[in-house]
Amino acid sequence: MTDFDAFIAAVESLDGDERFTVMGDECPVIPPDDDFGYEATPKSAMVFGMMGVDGVHYAILKRNGEIRDDSPVIHVSPTDSDSPLSLLAHTFLDYLATACDVDSLKMRSILDRERTFGNALVPFMRDRFSHSRFDLDGFGSQITLYSGLLVDAGTQDGG
Repeated sequence: MTDFDAFIAAVESLDGDERFTVMGDECPVIPPDDDFGYEATPKSAMVFGMMGVDGVHYAILKRNGEIRDDSPVIHVSPTDSDSPLSLLAHTFLDYLATACDVDSLKMRSILDRERTFGNALVPFMRDRFSHSRFDLDGFGSQITLYSGLLVDAGTQDGG
């Protein structure tokens, strides 16, 4: 089970409106969506969250057709025609750690407890998660490191 799978399972275990309390001001997309309907979204992306304004959403990129622990997390801003994609984190673990303002070792321990006992990740995220901790202008520009995973961005047919 990947870190992303653990997150999805934890959020899926919640009832209706409870799901909207996990990602701070952001809304989870459950189940994740691999066709979110925006041209700017890469075909290799699995959308798991959204801002609820201007189509802004968050996705994890597939590597060789699958979500892995080394899959990067991106921010998609469809109305930003100059630069609609930004890197949020190199991995989903790093994404959660940054948003929760902890180091990756602490986040790893929370995810491990979630996998083993359940009911660890959601309470932790409710207390700590904030998307305002991401630096879209600085760190986000590193999206070019993953250009090979973005070849389908802007197309709906992969070509």
